[in-house]
Amino acid sequence: MARRQTPKSVKQAVLKEYNHRCAICGGDRPQIHHVDENRDNNDPMNLIPLCPNHHLNDQHNPTTQISIPILMLFRKYKDPAILKPQFKPIHDRMLYLYAYADLSCLEIEDAQRELSDFIACLVMGAYYEKRIWAVNPVRAYFAEMSMSAQERQRLTAQKTPGFRQTVAANSEAVEQLMIELLRYQEWS
Repeated sequence: MARRQTPKSVKQAVLKEYNHRCAICGGDRPQIHHVDENRDNNDPMNLIPLCPNHHLNDQHNPTTQISIPILMLFRKYKDPAILKPQFKPIHDRMLYLYAYADLSCLEIEDAQRELSDFIACLVMGAYYEKRIWAVNPVRAYFAEMSMSAQERQRLTAQKTPGFRQTVAANSEAVEQLMIELLRYQEWS
């Protein structure tokens, strides 16, 4: 079966967005890469131009492949620091932002605490730690309700819909803060 081609207008729009250069290194002769590796998904947000080296070596080599969620973040924010290996531990701690529907309130609070504790050690981390808690007030959700500690413990062990909606509504803001934090890091 013949491979479906990316529509020329979509391909040209993606190439123009990146000035006809590789999104990772700025190299010449970029090829269009499907972030989710589904060749039928020609949504421009799923496409990224990569030079032949990055397209072949980094994307289609299972031993050095960049994770799809990280590549999707790169596609969304276009910040090269996202592709640095130092971002992976931050990203690993951000996964609760995408899996909140499957987590209890307590698990979400613990995951956010782990992320904030981790970033507190980075340059400007103390500021961003406070911003995460301000943007995604996990603790404040239950603090606003007058309830006993026992009742709070019972609720946090559940998957409270209102709580998860709060996390969902603010997850992109937390994501943006983490990407912004990368600008202050001096990783070689």
